[in-house]
Amino acid sequence: MFKENLLNMDNVTVYGNDNSIATVAFNVGTLGSEETFERLCGKAAVRAGYHCAPLAHRALGTEDRGVVRASFGVFNTKSDAEKMTDYVYEISKNLRG
Repeated sequence: MFKENLLNMDNVTVYGNDNSIATVAFNVGTLGSEETFERLCGKAAVRAGYHCAPLAHRALGTEDRGVVRASFGVFNTKSDAEKMTDYVYEISKNLRG
């Protein structure tokens, strides 16, 4: 659900095409992954950077900024995904002015 929401959001890039996993890699606008992470800090548990995969980032074209990675598990709810979507949307909206 979270990935679907991001795919329909302006100014957000989602990486990967496998819907079978609960990990979503994304960036917002031209922000570096660390800056997006800082804006989400205290609201959502995400990781930012290169995730020990420099060759993958070269292939994705994200070697200059990494990606933000959100992972969902069995104890996360639909509400958790909706809140995360709202947080990312707010960052995206503020970038557009």
